[in-house]
Amino acid sequence: MSRVSQNASGQTSEVTADRPRTKLEEDQLGYRDFAEAIAAGLASRAGEDGLVIAVHGKWGSGKTSAVNMVVDALTRREAKFDENDRTIIVRFNPWWFSEQKDLTRAFFSEVNATIGKKLSAGVRDGLRLIAKKVTGATDILSAALSWTPAGALAQPIAEAIKAAGEEIPDERSLEEVRNDLAEALRCETRNIVVIIDDVDRLVADEVRQIFRLVKSVADLPRVTYLLVFDREIAIRALERPSDPNAPEWLEKIVQASFDLPPVAQTDLNRLFTQRLSAIVDDQPNVDFVRWGNIFHGVIAPYLRTPRDVGRLANAIAMAWPAVSGEVDVADFVAIETLRLFEPGLYTFIRDRPDDLTGVEHQYGRRESRDAFGQELLSLVHESRHSRLKRALPYIFPRLDAIFANTWHGEDWQKAERERRVSSRNRFQVYFNLGLGDGVISVQEIDELKASFDNPEGTRKVVQRYVDHLRRAGGTRGSVLLNTLIAQADDVPLNEAEKTARALLAAADLFFNPIDGSRTPEDLPVRWAVGFAISPILAKLSPQVHASLLAEAIEGPSLVFATYIVSRMSDEHGRIGTKEAQTEREPSLSLDAVIELERKLVSRIEREAFEGTLMRFPDAFPMIWAWSNFGGGNSVKDWIAGNLDESGFGAWLMKNFAGEGTSHSSGDMVRRRLFTVDRDNVSKLADIDKLKAMAEQMVEAGSDGDAIAEHFLSGLNSRF
Repeated sequence: MSRVSQNASGQTSEVTADRPRTKLEEDQLGYRDFAEAIAAGLASRAGEDGLVIAVHGKWGSGKTSAVNMVVDALTRREAKFDENDRTIIVRFNPWWFSEQKDLTRAFFSEVNATIGKKLSAGVRDGLRLIAKKVTGATDILSAALSWTPAGALAQPIAEAIKAAGEEIPDERSLEEVRNDLAEALRCETRNIVVIIDDVDRLVADEVRQIFRLVKSVADLPRVTYLLVFDREIAIRALERPSDPNAPEWLEKIVQASFDLPPVAQTDLNRLFTQRLSAIVDDQPNVDFVRWGNIFHGVIAPYLRTPRDVGRLANAIAMAWPAVSGEVDVADFVAIETLRLFEPGLYTFIRDRPDDLTGVEHQYGRRESRDAFGQELLSLVHESRHSRLKRALPYIFPRLDAIFANTWHGEDWQKAERERRVSSRNRFQVYFNLGLGDGVISVQEIDELKASFDNPEGTRKVVQRYVDHLRRAGGTRGSVLLNTLIAQADDVPLNEAEKTARALLAAADLFFNPIDGSRTPEDLPVRWAVGFAISPILAKLSPQVHASLLAEAIEGPSLVFATYIVSRMSDEHGRIGTKEAQTEREPSLSLDAVIELERKLVSRIEREAFEGTLMRFPDAFPMIWAWSNFGGGNSVKDWIAGNLDESGFGAWLMKNFAGEGTSHSSGDMVRRRLFTVDRDNVSKLADIDKLKAMAEQMVEAGSDGDAIAEHFLSGLNSRF
């Protein structure tokens, strides 16, 4: 039996029930030779004496599969026999009847139901009488009579006898009845094999009841009992303070015991990887060395039985549709393994993302790192410490600093790009079984890429993310930006031009008041947008590179265009008194940069004199670019000519006041800090007049957004 789960992309993953194998050909655990040997022994029995055989195996080791193969092997051996000479197989699973009033009644009912008319009336009568003598009740009589030749009338007659309390008149002792039944069985040509499976699933009282039952009927000729159980569990069930010798029952009852052959670890590994391959289908696994280290270090050691394989494979199959394509396969399987087999460690990892994702810095107290490592290892058995210390850093590289005194360079882009659990953005996907609003799905990225042929369409897509507010604060635009940074290096050369053009058109949308001036990773937003676009521009020829920036200057992303042209000017030492940056090759030639500066000044002047520059809430970089590249006098004249206009002064104050934070001794939170660069502002505007305007606004109570207050605070700041 199986259940097929389907994800949103139409992918399916099979969840298979813990179904035992039934045929020799289905053997995947090396049980076939064992099954054929037991079947050969059963087939060769002369049948004069009763026999009790036990097959022992650990919980979940595939005992039922092995016994099913015994039955299959025996059936094949006897296929050439006449039907009346073949062994009768009686299957009794007491676990199906667990918690019923009397398992003994259920046992005899199953035996009688299976035998039916296959044996003589003497055997059938003998079994019914034995059942009555052993159980001391008439319920079993009702079940037995329902199999008599009376056919349709049998059940009403049986119920009438039970209701009236009638009994088959028989004054013989149990011993006499057993002797008569034994004689009837000796006259038969067919053997009976009674298989009692899953004994180790029963509660202790029921286990004792089953062994008492077998003991009472164990020596009947032509009858072989095949008991299937975990020996250790059975012994614990038989042990009682009032009967310290109870475990010796096993030696008195069972004449032959066989242990299931151990399943080779390689067979369990192969069985699991086959199941896993069917579940994850065509998901790529590019780093086979990493997969091997994680598999043998974290996953395989917990696969001790076929049931372990089934449990883990089913857990993955159930969860996979929700995360398919959004997680690293090796990491996901490892995390699911810990969830099933090391729940304490799993919970610890789930609750400590800040300590496990990202990079471990070399500064800080060694004692703190050691304490963290010791706390983590305390959650697993000491015998597994050395293995997990080697394997877990493949999943969480930060742990190498703790367990091996080795630091890895920060490569968060690789972790994000490969959707690993060590990525801060991906971490919760592995534990929530869903992306939430903090992760951009593969499907969403594909939708964005599909819009790159039309830059205006790209702006619309990005705008949706900026309009989508996150529960934790900010917008999904910042999440998208982080994803674009991680994937910037992977843009194919043949798609670089259209990708860069589309992202340049949408760049200014990432500058919004909700996300603020810094990303959740505490990067200035203009840097972050540069990290997302500059690696793509670098793939292009200088001519195409410069052409795209010229388009951007005339396009809707003037803020970012100003930033990137200013950065390139900085590379050539053209801002202030800085020298050219000679440690790396400039992005563009000096002549190309000068031409871009000219175009940028022209666009900013046009915005200023048309009165539209004030639509930018953060125009400070544009004002300074205009001053640096076009001459300070034109800017100063423009400011002086508009300073008395309504709202212009407040807009200048907002642009000239920089904002940061400070953390003083004793503070539990950071405080906002405003600064004003008095010297540079004085080059562009009458700072005394601006100060007077600010004081007047505060005094008049017209400083609704505290713009003037912040400007005055910046003027008085000592920073």
